[in-house]
Amino acid sequence: LNLSFAYRCRGDHASAAAHAEAAVTAAGRLRDGAWSAFLHAISLNRLGHEAYELQDWSRAEAVLGEALERWRRLGYPWGIGIALAKLADVAQARKDETRAAALYAESLTYWSVLQNELSALEVLTGLARLVARHHPARAVSLFAAVAAAQERATIVPAPALRSQNEA
Repeated sequence: LNLSFAYRCRGDHASAAAHAEAAVTAAGRLRDGAWSAFLHAISLNRLGHEAYELQDWSRAEAVLGEALERWRRLGYPWGIGIALAKLADVAQARKDETRAAALYAESLTYWSVLQNELSALEVLTGLARLVARHHPARAVSLFAAVAAAQERATIVPAPALRSQNEA
């Protein structure tokens, strides 16, 4: 799993996906229990994120959907929030704006309960990208609000996220 993160940081999403796939397989071989269930869910989450980066929307949706089911069974709000947000990104990439908006909204409820400002700001950024198509002025306001909150919290978005929002 760590190798998947390392390759992701290098921008090598194909290798990151291969290592995430290996982690999913290894996690599936572990004995049943809370720890193995957690490892399986987080490995699926990793694989789904890499499928998204590789623009394999069907695979991303299927893998993230399975991760979401596992997070829900575990009752783990952090995992639920992450899977919902990335599923929203997939829906947005597929031009399914209604589904993307619903998934972003559901994800945001988890981040607000967890009081995780960084993740909430990432979801709000996704919503701003979604709004930009039909309401550019509202999107600009939302991007500005997110940027101001990031500055107050001294959060610096990753370069890849900054470039995605500037597109």
